[in-house]
Amino acid sequence: MSDACHIALAAWRIGETAAAADILRQVLLCEPHHREAVSLSAALHAWYASCDLSGGLIDDGELRLQALGHHHIDDFRWHYDDPAMIDLCCLPDFEDDADWHAWLDEIHEAGDQALFGLWHRYWGFVGCVSLIMHAGLGLYYYWIGRDFRGLGFGPRAGRLLLEQAQAAWGMRACYAKVYAHNAPSLRGLSKIGFQPTGVPIMRPGQAPEHLLRWPEACGDVGEEAWSFLKHVDRATHVLSVHARSDVSALVGSMASIPATQLASESLPGSIL
Repeated sequence: MSDACHIALAAWRIGETAAAADILRQVLLCEPHHREAVSLSAALHAWYASCDLSGGLIDDGELRLQALGHHHIDDFRWHYDDPAMIDLCCLPDFEDDADWHAWLDEIHEAGDQALFGLWHRYWGFVGCVSLIMHAGLGLYYYWIGRDFRGLGFGPRAGRLLLEQAQAAWGMRACYAKVYAHNAPSLRGLSKIGFQPTGVPIMRPGQAPEHLLRWPEACGDVGEEAWSFLKHVDRATHVLSVHARSDVSALVGSMASIPATQLASESLPGSIL
């Protein structure tokens, strides 16, 4: 029965959740108190419960977006060993497994973010895509593992996620932030349809960034961007709106903010 549980876990990790549930059901019919099967079944149900916004799975036949869960830690760790991931995506520098699990719990508890692992049918876990949503607007970010960049997985996954959000979650537009020096991500986002807004943004202590929008807007979106980002990313300042008359004060205030605080307030960017 333990072998069956291992197969169920493998099926769950690659997104075959129906198969995983069926295997566990058969094990529990034979041995209702099988400890490993009971534990896995409870974890599977907890994962389903955490998928309220994301809906669990999005699939195009070759690429599959599966809501990231605690059982994916080994898949995540394999890619996150790349130091560039932390620097370019502004994601946490996890100290240990418990730190990663706590980070994922915070995302699930917030309830406004859909965080997916990205699986290829043959190559397995290749990266992550995510949306943070508020009032019909989204903030999109993604990263692709070093071994799988340049193969078009980022734009394909982005289209899947944005189409799902527009059709099922009521999203009317989406923003993305990218470091100005991250040319691959700028190209990848443009393939999805993101266009530069021309709205200047700044995060204390960070390199210059571009703010992009999907779909392209007609007219100035500075007010929309300011109102949205103040809800989902308080560390990013939109300089063209309320900060316009006091940019010098904002820049001066950056020097007084500890580096540790800046790191904790940063939201992810994108890496292709």
